[in-house]
Amino acid sequence: MPSCPPHHWIIATPNGVTSCGVCKRCGTEREFANAPDRSAPAVGLDRKHGGDMMLVDVDWMKRRSKRGGTG
Repeated sequence: MPSCPPHHWIIATPNGVTSCGVCKRCGTEREFANAPDRSAPAVGLDRKHGGDMMLVDVDWMKRRSKRGGTG
C-alpha cells in the first residue's frame, strides 16, 4: 500500500456541518467541515491539509461502508 501523506481523500457528499473522509491510499479517516473556509485557496491543492488531494465519491463511500472496511 502506498505511504501517506499525501492522503488522497474521498469525502462523502455534504450532509450537515461535516462530512466523513477516508484516504483511499491508507484508510485513515477524518471529518471535513462543509462550510467554506475563506482562508483556503479557491483552486489547487488544499494547503491547510498538507497538500492532500480531496475528492467526493459518494458511490465509493457507500461501497466501503457496506464492506465494513477500507479500500
